[in-house]
Amino acid sequence: MASMVLYGVLGLALFAWLVVLIGRWPVIGFVLLSAALVVAWEAPSLPTLASIAGVRISAEDALSSALLVVGCHNLISGRLGRSSFRGTVIGLAALLLWALARGVLEYGLEAASNEGRSFFELIAACFWAASLDWSSPQLAATWRRVAFGTSWCLVVVAAYHLVAYGLGDAISFVYVDGMHQTGRPLVASQALAVGLVYLWSVHSWATSRSMAGLVQCSIFGSVVILAQHRTVWVAVAVGMLALVLVTRQVGARAFMICAVGLVSVGIAAAAISPVGSELRSSASNEGTYADRTTGWSELIDESVRKGGPSVAVGSAFGTGYARMSLNGQVSRISPHNWYVATYLRTGLLGVGCLLVIILLVGSRVIRSRNAVAFATLIGLIVFCWAYALPWLVGIFVGRLMQIRPAGAAKVRSICDDALAPA
Repeated sequence: MASMVLYGVLGLALFAWLVVLIGRWPVIGFVLLSAALVVAWEAPSLPTLASIAGVRISAEDALSSALLVVGCHNLISGRLGRSSFRGTVIGLAALLLWALARGVLEYGLEAASNEGRSFFELIAACFWAASLDWSSPQLAATWRRVAFGTSWCLVVVAAYHLVAYGLGDAISFVYVDGMHQTGRPLVASQALAVGLVYLWSVHSWATSRSMAGLVQCSIFGSVVILAQHRTVWVAVAVGMLALVLVTRQVGARAFMICAVGLVSVGIAAAAISPVGSELRSSASNEGTYADRTTGWSELIDESVRKGGPSVAVGSAFGTGYARMSLNGQVSRISPHNWYVATYLRTGLLGVGCLLVIILLVGSRVIRSRNAVAFATLIGLIVFCWAYALPWLVGIFVGRLMQIRPAGAAKVRSICDDALAPA
């Protein structure tokens, strides 16, 4: 008993130390989130630190909780400015907490907390990022370095996986350390991060027109393609289209069109190579998406059959996502659609809050006249249609929530020139 108390006190002391470090030096939060993202293929779940009342406390829980505490401190101390969507965010958070409370009563703390983790970890990361003082040029420059450094680390990770395991497609797996891992060189959250930074680098290259920028764009774009996540392909492609359409400088737009052309040529070249067979297989495999859409319909129909309360405020955390797959087996994983998942746990009220937040953030981004911010937002919106939004990219979302309209006090963006008004 004494040893348990000692471990508990030590754990709380370490947690408090982590909170103080992140609060004083936000770069520590950047680095920790980036490190977790880099190892996401090898370690989909970070190590368990403790177990309390049957509930697993992982390193992810500790980090997200620390981010949430720091964000609350920033809010109380007045660092987080007033926003037009604060009430809507509070409303969505309240609906999620209500789903968690009902889940604890109906299914127990373990089942409810395990299912609610993905929501609350994302909220913590976004809230913390939104609470930072992005008017600081030093903070913006630090995030730029961390973001690009993380992408280069993921390039190395992808290269290692390609060499060690080969290029698998969307339905292939490799057996590593007693676990089955995806045969693709990056998981979806990693590919999404590289894809978003690819948009930044293309815009930066279109402005600087340097050879180093072109090489960087080519490498990031190639990794996104080889990662074989079609949702990321579509999100980056739509983001690139948005970037081209809203960029006002004729020269920069021409260079970005050239970038699209280079990627198209690369895809065409890959189509006739041995690697091309794997890429064609991933691009033409409709089974995964068909299985997902069928599951979405089944889950929504089940929600409607439960009656008005389920439709209005959703079902409790712990209810599960059981539905029949096209192969006749029962699937219990999340629905791989952030909008559907939000509806299932917060109902139409929650979806309404989410849409209002998207519209208000979109309004800010449009008024900022920031081409890359607009492209990033569009890419994230598209990605959420076929995946849950990973909490490890919450910094992107939080930064978009705090972007300033054009004509406001000059603010350095999360990517310096790449997110400067264009």
